[in-house]
Amino acid sequence: MGSLRNPPDIEKLEDAGLLQQPTPEADLDGVLGLRKEDAEQLHETADAWDEPSEVE
Repeated sequence: MGSLRNPPDIEKLEDAGLLQQPTPEADLDGVLGLRKEDAEQLHETADAWDEPSEVE
């Protein structure tokens, strides 16, 4: 973008996928460099922590 007088073409940005909002988990996994399998295991472990545990 050179100036505010000449904004980028919105349709071109949409076609390039630059206006799509990423999902937070997918974005964070990518930043952390996690492989798909590692990310899935990490999410499963986190979900297990969210479940209430039974105390005897």
